[in-house]
Amino acid sequence: MEWPPLRDITLSYHTLSGNKHGEPTKYTLRERALAAKHAGMRYVGFCTADYSCERQLRDDAAWLDGEGMKATEGEWLELSDRDILNETVAFHMGQTFGADRINMGFCANATVPRSELVSRSREMAQRARDFGQVLAFEPVAFGPYSDVRNIQEIVREAGEANLGTLLDTWQLARSCWTADVTGVDMTMAKGIQLAGVNYRAPLPAYPDGLFREAQCERRLPDEGDFPVRDWLRNAIGAGVNTTIACEVISDELRAMPLDDAAEAVAASLGNLLATAPVFVRQSSQVLAS
Repeated sequence: MEWPPLRDITLSYHTLSGNKHGEPTKYTLRERALAAKHAGMRYVGFCTADYSCERQLRDDAAWLDGEGMKATEGEWLELSDRDILNETVAFHMGQTFGADRINMGFCANATVPRSELVSRSREMAQRARDFGQVLAFEPVAFGPYSDVRNIQEIVREAGEANLGTLLDTWQLARSCWTADVTGVDMTMAKGIQLAGVNYRAPLPAYPDGLFREAQCERRLPDEGDFPVRDWLRNAIGAGVNTTIACEVISDELRAMPLDDAAEAVAASLGNLLATAPVFVRQSSQVLAS
């Protein structure tokens, strides 16, 4: 995988949806796609909240194609819900759109035995496979499974080729990580999400403070003091080969008109990606200039 061009980055569902957690989606899929297009982007995220009926889904897919746009990333399947109907809708949407992946994980404020989580992940991946879908398991800083290394082991034990990890820079930074990628198997990644983080600020209280920051205070990718560019450089150097999205969820972005929000995110990504580093790969060691 090489340094990604700006237009290959997906603007995630949550980045442009305009709503807080638990609220109805403020903007439709087409409105989000048009805003992304006007900002010079071509990929957007989707959610089962975008679905109303089969005809509308197929019309949306045809409309996106006509606009030169694509819905590439689905949000979010919660392992604690065991909502097979919602899963089926997400998988069907992903199949219709030709999506790269559906994101999933375990956010519930409860503890589930590891063996049960492995079993649930395996079963969900098998159901996704029937629709030709890939799942990306996200470590969640405000949930009981925040360490990506633990998620890697769960994914390995599940043993399904269409199941991997989702590496989100906000989640990783708030789980006390740095730009170092030691201990992370980058070949297991099925997706990356980029956001800026003020990670040198005091860690919010677990879990409510972290949840609030996750939903209201993520920064644009070129903001904050977490070295997003260095992390991405190191991830590519360590062998990651997957698609990338931008996941900025903040009150500041939600307060903007949709077109302005899309332009702000695209401009930030442009700053982050403007100059590709020069990679020198020597086994697991990565040097860049």
